[in-house]
Amino acid sequence: MRTGIPLAGLRDKTFKGTAFSIFGETITPYLEGNHLYVDVSVYRGPGLPAVTVKKGIVTVDLPGWDRNSNQSAFEVVNENGIPVFQMVYLTPSDISIRGLLVFSSGFVIAANETAAVTNPREPFVFAPKRLFRYPSRLHPGEPNEN
Repeated sequence: MRTGIPLAGLRDKTFKGTAFSIFGETITPYLEGNHLYVDVSVYRGPGLPAVTVKKGIVTVDLPGWDRNSNQSAFEVVNENGIPVFQMVYLTPSDISIRGLLVFSSGFVIAANETAAVTNPREPFVFAPKRLFRYPSRLHPGEPNEN
């Protein structure tokens, strides 16, 4: 999923649109200082409650979950090292959102570099490739070589 958003409009709060609208569910980025954020819920597993990522922080402390970032991307991985959320800056005003996104209706979008699938039986199969090395405390901002 890709969108172009006017960063000037986010800065001066004149952008009132929705970056992504999927069957009535929305994801809208926002700026705080010079940091671009999106708040999302990500897939944890069958029958498990979704996990919220807000302002770049996983709001529930789950053992083994980690996050890593650099100037061009932000990523959250689950305890198995599978990316459940990525925000990649393609240009200063173009971002790509990837991952296993869960909406309030229970609707799941699994999106990787080449495909987006709605409500797949096995969402983890559609997870994007890992961008960073982990654990982040040992490899802060270090790209994954694979």
